[in-house]
Formats: sequence, structure tokens, C-alpha cells
Amino acid sequence: MRWTPLPAALALLAGAALLAQPSARDGSAAERSYRAGLELQRSGRLLEAVQELRSAARARPDSAEYRYALGFALAQSRRYREAIPELESASRLRPHHGESRLHLGIARWLSGLSEEAVADLREAVRLQPDSAQAHYFLGEALRQSQGAPEALEHLAEACRLAPAEPRYHLARGLLEQRLGKVHAAIASFREVLRLDSASAEARNNLGLALIQQGDAAGARQQFEAVLTVAPEHAQARHNLGLVRLQQADLRGAARDFREAIRLDPGYAEAHYNLGVALKQADDLDGAVQALRRALQLQPGMVEAYFTLGVIHWQLGEAGEAERQFRLASGFRPGYAEARYMLATTLDNQGRTVEAVAEYRATLEVRPDYLEAHRSLGIALRRLGRAREAGPHLEEAERLTRLKAARQSALFALSVGERKLEEGDPEGAALQLRKAIQLDPELARAHLRLALALERLGDARGAQQAMRRARELDPTLSPP
Repeated sequence: MRWTPLPAALALLAGAALLAQPSARDGSAAERSYRAGLELQRSGRLLEAVQELRSAARARPDSAEYRYALGFALAQSRRYREAIPELESASRLRPHHGESRLHLGIARWLSGLSEEAVADLREAVRLQPDSAQAHYFLGEALRQSQGAPEALEHLAEACRLAPAEPRYHLARGLLEQRLGKVHAAIASFREVLRLDSASAEARNNLGLALIQQGDAAGARQQFEAVLTVAPEHAQARHNLGLVRLQQADLRGAARDFREAIRLDPGYAEAHYNLGVALKQADDLDGAVQALRRALQLQPGMVEAYFTLGVIHWQLGEAGEAERQFRLASGFRPGYAEARYMLATTLDNQGRTVEAVAEYRATLEVRPDYLEAHRSLGIALRRLGRAREAGPHLEEAERLTRLKAARQSALFALSVGERKLEEGDPEGAALQLRKAIQLDPELARAHLRLALALERLGDARGAQQAMRRARELDPTLSPP
């Protein structure tokens, strides 16, 4: 998922309410320049507008209206750094003018000054609590600099205040998607498409959210719809390849990834996923070539190092596999799978002492890594350290039982969800309680149980289930 370039959001300012009128109409040269500048601004002749408004502001540097008009015109011209001092002056001269503070915050945000922008935009929201733009831009600035959850609150408020503005719903959906609130993101993207059925970005991201939800057929429909009207849309083509890859259509997936690369040769993710598709199709030479190209374009792509390591490990090239796994874990020290495969590679070479150290490092990152416990126990026993091996082998057995219970719980959850869709809340509740019994920490089961109980008229039980779901996963929201 690629976020829309931030300066594009400034298009929202084009329809902003124009400036307050000067307090005195004295017929002076400054006023004539000011009014001429406003007319030029309305007609889109921004360079000439800036010249006229600058003349007015120089003649009347104590005029909040003139300084604001100049700052706003500079911001519209994307001359954000020049706009900032003018908007600062306007805000200082008229502290309660919300528009000055709003556009000062926007100019700072678009200049990359996120921390300062947040302070200005908070003040704009305080001065104009019913301004959808103020909430929208504060949400975007918070998303970049501080906290996504608070950002989401302001984006939701922008949507409430201006429900017909598709860009606000799109920004909200993108952040919901990033936070893992898949159901909420789907609803936001669908609302964008209700307001603007031609939004390729909303349709493409709706497809990605449907993949996350496990609805490959629905996702494919969205990507194909994008490509029908925009056949050169590289991201939609790439994402269609992801669906085909998920459906084990390796030839079709490779074809889509290659087409995405033709449309956008610098698309590193497309090169990477082409490598994955070719690896699964046993074209290891082609896979290595695609993965190396991905790394040329994006040297920090740890998944590409890891996949290269797996290929070399499969080919029996232990030295090169070790090198790739070390690169992957070096770029991302918390990459448990890379550390485990590095340990396995060392173990297979008879370097058991080194392997033990890497197995232990894997478990520091992920203490519940079943295979790492088992492999570490076996390696320690091979070294004659049976007392150390015992607890790890026991933990591996415990995790094996938990894994089996989890799989059974997920199956019961799936049956429960299907019964909900079929209009059988009683049967759904039975399956969902079974899922919770097998795995008490399965948050989605508690969430779905809340929905089933609500439909059965058990309001108290529904509230308890919803409360437990949110305790387990605060990002969950009702579907």
C-alpha cells in the first residue's frame, strides 16, 4: 500500500473560504493592491497575485488581513517556506483568527515541520472545532509525527463534519488499514466509492483490505475494476498478482508482476513478489535475478535477503545462505525467522555451538517460537547438555498442543462466522463459545460472539464479549 503524496492534500484548500475583508476601506494604494491580488488569486493567476499582495503587505505590515492573504497565496503556490512567516504574522496580529492558524499549520506540515504543525493545528481545532479541514490536517500531521490512534480520532471527526468529502474518508480508511482495523477500513473505502465511484486509489486499497480479510475473490474483482478503467495502474496490476499468488496461480501471478514492472520499472515490491512467484514455481535462477533486482532498488528490503537465503539453503549453498540470513537479521534484529534459519544453516554445517547461540537469539525475539525450542533442545542434547535441553523440549511439546488447539479454535471461529452470515446467531454463538474455550485469547471470536449475542437479544452478554475483545485487541471495532 502506498500513501498518497502529501502535497496532493493541498487541493482541499482550493475551495477554502476566501479571506476576511480589511477593517478599513481607505481607497489607498495598499487596498487597491490587496483587492487586485484577491481577484488574481480567484482567477488562478497566483504569481501575479503574490506580487500584488506582497505590495499591500509591505505598505501595511500591521494588517492581519494583508499578511494572511499573502501567506495563503504563497501556500497555494506551494511556496510553503515563504508562506510561514506571513501566516505567523497574521496569527500574531489576530490570535483568534482560526483560518490563519489552520493555514500556518498546513504550510508547516507541507514543509516537513510536523511537530510545529501539530501545535498550530491543535490551536486551529480549538478556535474552529467545527472545521473539517482543521481536523483533517491535524489528523494527517499526527499520523506522521506522533500517534496514529489520535490521528484516527481527528480523521473520523473530519468525516463526521464533512460526510460528502471523499478524501477525508480515504485518509481515514488508509490509516485504519495501517492500524489493522480491516473491517473499518473496508467500510471507509466503500464510502469513498459511494461518493466517487471513479476513485482508483479507494478501489485498489479496498482490494488490499479484502485480501487481508481473506476475501480473494472480492479483492480480485476490485483490482480488475481498476484495471478496466486504468489499464496502466501498476499497483492494481501488482495487487492482482498477489491475489493470483494467494490462489496458487503462479504463472498468472508472474505475468501480472512482470506487467507491473513494465509499467513501473522501479517498483521494488513487484520485483520481490515476482521472485517469490518464480521460487514457488521452482524457477530458482529467475527468482534470484528478480530478488537481486528488488534489492538494488530497495537495499533494506529484509524479506528479499531472507528469501534469497532460503533459495541458497535449498540449493545446498550454505555459505551464501548464511550470508543472506545474516544480512536479513542485521537489517532487522527482531526478524525471528531470519535468525532461526541462520541457526538451522549453522546447525546443518555441524557448527552446533554457534547454532545454539542463534537459537537462543531467536527465542529472545520470539519466546513462543515452537521450532526454535525444539531445535535448541535437540542441539543441546547433541552437545551432551541434556539438563538444559529438557525445558526447551517440554516447551516445544506444550506449544505443539497450543498450536493444535489454536487451529481447532480458528476452524470453530470460521464456522461461527459463516453461521452469522447465514442468519443463525444461535448456531454461531455455540461455535464461537467453542472457539473461545479452545483459545481464550482469540479476540475475533469474542468480537463475533458479541455480535451473535446482540442479535439474540442478550445485550449484557454482548457488552461483556465486546469488552473482552477490546481488552485483548484495542484496535478491534464492530464489523
